[in-house]
Amino acid sequence: MRQRQPHTRLLSLFYWLPLPVWMTAIFLASTSVGASEVSLALVTRVAHFLIPDQFDLLDSSGLGKLNFIVRKCAHITEYAILTLILIRALQFGAKQLRLRSVGVAIAVSFLFACTDEWHQSFVPGRTPAIRDVFIDTVGATVIAAGVVIWYALKRLELRLWSHGDH
Repeated sequence: MRQRQPHTRLLSLFYWLPLPVWMTAIFLASTSVGASEVSLALVTRVAHFLIPDQFDLLDSSGLGKLNFIVRKCAHITEYAILTLILIRALQFGAKQLRLRSVGVAIAVSFLFACTDEWHQSFVPGRTPAIRDVFIDTVGATVIAAGVVIWYALKRLELRLWSHGDH
């Protein structure tokens, strides 16, 4: 019986389609939709919902600091996700981690962060910040390190299982 070959176009879509979708989401977040005033309104509503009794203790400065933290955590998260999607696409189903995939994913995430900040320079109410590129790259690097550690642990796990068979 002849073994069926995977449908290459479907596999390519499976691995690569999430990348432009997520990059578009990041791009849209860099428009007025992701402006500080918008996130502040959301943070205010969530804080009021989660801590109604203590909400009155937060002044505008406290809410501003909380908004800042949430925004920077969002940067880390969106670029961590981008890097995971990139590593997955570059691996294209390979069982062994290719460190080149990890390096390329970090580099592409960094370059996309640079272009994202440049994009913000054209958006009214948004300002580019080198600090955000750094924060984005930290998110990319931390998740990439996590992927490397994950693969190393899985390789160790497989060795330990195979030694148990002897």
